[in-house]
Amino acid sequence: MFWTVTLNATVDHIYSLPTGGRDKALLAQSAVHVPAGKGINVSRALACLGTFSTAVVLVSPDEEARFHTSLSRSGIVSRLIPELERTRQHVTLLPADGSPPLHVRERGEATGEDARLQIHEALSEVAAGDIVALCGSLPPGLPSPLYHDLIEELAGRGALVWLDSSGPPLVQALRGTAMPYGLKLNRQEAAEVLGAGLIDLNQAGAAVRELLGQGIEIVCVTLGAEGLILGTAEGLCLARPEPAPALNPVGSGDAALAGLMLSQARGTGLQAAARLATAAAAATTRTLVPGFFTEDGFHEAMAGVIVSEIA
Repeated sequence: MFWTVTLNATVDHIYSLPTGGRDKALLAQSAVHVPAGKGINVSRALACLGTFSTAVVLVSPDEEARFHTSLSRSGIVSRLIPELERTRQHVTLLPADGSPPLHVRERGEATGEDARLQIHEALSEVAAGDIVALCGSLPPGLPSPLYHDLIEELAGRGALVWLDSSGPPLVQALRGTAMPYGLKLNRQEAAEVLGAGLIDLNQAGAAVRELLGQGIEIVCVTLGAEGLILGTAEGLCLARPEPAPALNPVGSGDAALAGLMLSQARGTGLQAAARLATAAAAATTRTLVPGFFTEDGFHEAMAGVIVSEIA
């Protein structure tokens, strides 16, 4: 069984801008307003891959109905915890000329004291062999060691836990006595863990090896349009997507994590897992909705992925 955990959910407002400048009021060519957050995006991508999951999500009471409806329509089982004071609202502006998107992000609002206990309760049915993804930031009011505690608890039951976070929750989780089974980082997060500046491709490979040496079974560093590096005891490989225009890159790393989780459940090898993850990441960049892609888009992306071994 697959589980995802999103403790700082968002509603993403995504606007495609018309051709022209940004110095006046613009009429959007298209707009999408969708419940999101890293774990939700992972669940959405898993659904696109034909695999359903249970999403544990911390939201505010006023957004509970919207999240339930959206997740249900995607075939995702929702376990919503309405303990956030306010759900974040994120805005992404997508220029028509292909220049980089403009992202406007909010910090999370404080959560109640009962939220931590309810999170543990929502995950009480996680069992041995289940695959769980702990995703994203933590809102104020939750202790930064929470992911560390959840990893220890869930791994103790025999679950295979993935971590995709940043900042103190990430750093503290990797200093704990129980390591996550899998770790998915972007370039900036890998640099943060290593205490380094922005890392290049070679340094990303070194980061994967170092993290594997800490006892993590599988490590992935995503590199945007350059693809991703995936490492296990089998070795390391680099997977690159075919160059293609990206409609919306938000959620591509989350789609990659969905591909890795599904590959783990299927027991596929290193290079096959890297190919699947890279194809899912590339496919979602061709749609507006984070983590969503079509079957045709996925197969098209899969055909263009090139995987090579890293010595």
